[in-house]
Amino acid sequence: MLWSLACAAPSLPAFRAATHFGVNVLGSEHRDLSVRFARGARDKFAGVAYALGEYGVPLIDGAAAHFECRIVDRYYGGDHEIFLGRVERYHYEHKPTLLFCHGAYHRAHPLDEDV
Repeated sequence: MLWSLACAAPSLPAFRAATHFGVNVLGSEHRDLSVRFARGARDKFAGVAYALGEYGVPLIDGAAAHFECRIVDRYYGGDHEIFLGRVERYHYEHKPTLLFCHGAYHRAHPLDEDV
């Protein structure tokens, strides 16, 4: 799993010191939570229901999926640092997920089992 974080982000030192990161795939009902995490805030998890995963990463209650990843490498990418992780654990629910594409939110539906 690959993701990037701005070099100016206040949380960058914490991610550099970490051995793992978590990815939460939000359900379609989590639009407000997505907006909250997209903005700068001192503690983005304040008041959010979550549990710590096996590797100490926050896993949001009710998310459509969780991935717990071991950081295997980091790369400099201009004004961002790119994190590459190996998925160690995951869990998913068969439910619609939240997407953000072309400047707007959308609802993605699970594929049929026959596809």
